[in-house]
Amino acid sequence: MPDHEPNNVTNHGVPIQDELERPKILIVHDGPGELFAIETILSKLELTLFEAASGEEALQLSERHEFAAVLIKADLPEMDGYQTAIKLNEKDRSHEVPCLILGRAYDERIEQLLDAELVVDQCQIPVVPSLLLAKVRLSLQLYRYRRALDKEVLKRKRVEEKLRQTAQVDQSTFIANRRFFKHQYAVEWRRMLREYKPFSMIMIDIDFFDAYRDRYGSQAGDLIVIRIGKAVRQVISRASDFVARIEGAGFVMVLPNTPSLGAIKIAERVSVKITNLKLDHTNSPISEHVTVSMGVATVLTSPNIEPNELIAMGDQALFRAKKDGGNRYQVMELT
Repeated sequence: MPDHEPNNVTNHGVPIQDELERPKILIVHDGPGELFAIETILSKLELTLFEAASGEEALQLSERHEFAAVLIKADLPEMDGYQTAIKLNEKDRSHEVPCLILGRAYDERIEQLLDAELVVDQCQIPVVPSLLLAKVRLSLQLYRYRRALDKEVLKRKRVEEKLRQTAQVDQSTFIANRRFFKHQYAVEWRRMLREYKPFSMIMIDIDFFDAYRDRYGSQAGDLIVIRIGKAVRQVISRASDFVARIEGAGFVMVLPNTPSLGAIKIAERVSVKITNLKLDHTNSPISEHVTVSMGVATVLTSPNIEPNELIAMGDQALFRAKKDGGNRYQVMELT
């Protein structure tokens, strides 16, 4: 006879790890004789049996286990079988527990459960073995179908999440893409707006990138973009900061709650990081190695400033840096 928790080995000699993989059936009954008879009948099925002597004990067990079905004696003291069935299904209607009410005659109280759209059936006691087995087998079929459906839904959600993440990641550099930038930038802007915090952005562009590709080829150009993107991303450390690739050789660093001085320091670290890479660029008129130009822009968020204004300022500062020869940064600030 099973305990309130399954024993280490079942009646068939199956180890506990195999036993726990089987569907679980809970029997809520306070009569040892009838309980033993029911367990003997159900021992013919491949499942794990649990016992509870009261409705309250059944609720406690349901917190720790997922049951394929619950067999409940109708006339239990304190909380009867019908009340127990309702409470078992109150917490999460998306995972309904099929309940089989065990009573000595048809009871109209079962109509209340049916009206509540619970998965419920009734079986008279003393039980007829063949009838009890048929009803429990049906519950097991419903349980397996539900588990298969849950797995399919979970699988689909994982696929959708993977696709969503893929859609927001640049497939060359494996950092955020323009789509992610637009979404997350709007999120961070709203957050900073509530707090009237400074918001900075650094537009970054590889100097003379077309000339690099002409000299080394498109594949080498792709590799340079990957290495620059990785180097830029290594500069930031805060969870709210992020880097996105927004065009062929262009990146953007989004720096919420960062004043102009802080953004300038980050731009300087980016410059040092790129210089230390020492990536050859013999077609560059300003350096033997790959360099970048940056536009640093900062605003103090307020309802009077539109999010696009910061982006425009970053673009304008980057344009000035490129116009001044490249391999430098220019700063614009609106506070």
